[in-house]
Amino acid sequence: MDRIRLPALTAAALMAMPVPALADNSPSAAVLSLESAEGKLRLGPADIAEVQLASPAANGVAGIHLRVTPDAAAALAGLTARSVGQPMQVRACGHRLTAPVVRERIDSGVIYLREQDAARARALHALWRGRSTCADLDTEIFQDGQ
Repeated sequence: MDRIRLPALTAAALMAMPVPALADNSPSAAVLSLESAEGKLRLGPADIAEVQLASPAANGVAGIHLRVTPDAAAALAGLTARSVGQPMQVRACGHRLTAPVVRERIDSGVIYLREQDAARARALHALWRGRSTCADLDTEIFQDGQ
């Protein structure tokens, strides 16, 4: 009986432990995803520590700086290290934002998205701060394949 009870108690204890947001890789939980041939990283609002919007330029485009949590930063560093020289799709709620070629491992935990439409930048800011969800986004902010 002791042999059966110990695994059951261990399983119950593991099930009661909190799970970090990074561990939830379901597409519905991801508000930002990064994907290369070497893997995929899905991030939810809890994985994004800080969002800063650059003031829109005269042409209406803005930059977005994202700083991710330490756990997400470690995952980002690993993915970018494996992806050097390859394109990486960056998506918000499944919509493509950009696809830069990875030039080097990103250890800083900071992602910079340049030249985003100002309205899109504001909507993404609300999404990444947890004030809206993917279902709330007006898909017109992703027009022209962006």
